[in-house]
Amino acid sequence: MEGCGVSRLRLVSALALALIIAVAVFNHDRGSSSPQRAGSGEGGASRKGSPTGRVAPVVTAKAQSEDFRIARRTIGILESPAIVVVKSRIDSQVLEQPVIDGQVVNKGDLLFTLDDREIKALIARDEAQLAKDNAALTRTSRRSSSSTRPRQPSKRLSRRSRPIRRCCRPTA
Repeated sequence: MEGCGVSRLRLVSALALALIIAVAVFNHDRGSSSPQRAGSGEGGASRKGSPTGRVAPVVTAKAQSEDFRIARRTIGILESPAIVVVKSRIDSQVLEQPVIDGQVVNKGDLLFTLDDREIKALIARDEAQLAKDNAALTRTSRRSSSSTRPRQPSKRLSRRSRPIRRCCRPTA
C-alpha cells in the first residue's frame, strides 16, 4: 500500500510539472501580452536571452513535504466479521427498537421493547388459580385436622335404640 501511494504522488507531481511547462511554452510561442516585463527591476531576466524577446511569467512556491491522503470510493456491501444473533425467550411482537443497525452497544443496553400484555394476562390468570388452589388446600387441611381428633361418643342415641314414635294424624 505504501509503495502505491508514493508512485501516485510521483505521477501526480510529474503531470503537474508537465502541465506547467506546456503552459509556459504555449504562452511563450503565442507572444505573451503580460504587462510585467522582464528586467523591470523585479528580479526578472533580460529579454536578450530569449529567442523572441519575450519572457514567460513564472510563479514559484516554497516546496513542502506532507502526507498524501488517498481516498477510495467504491460501491459494495460491507459485512462485519462479528455478527450476533439476538433471540427472545418468549414469543412476542417488537414494540420499539431504540438502537439502529450498525450502532455500537454495550452490555446491559436496551435493544428491543416487546409487547408484554399477553404475558401479564397469563401471569394474572395463574396467580388467580394459585390463590384458588391455596384456599382449597386450607379448607382441606382444616377438615382433615378436625377428622384426626379423637371422637367422643355421641350423646345421641343410635337409630335402633331410639324409641319408636308413632304419630297419629287426626282424621277429618
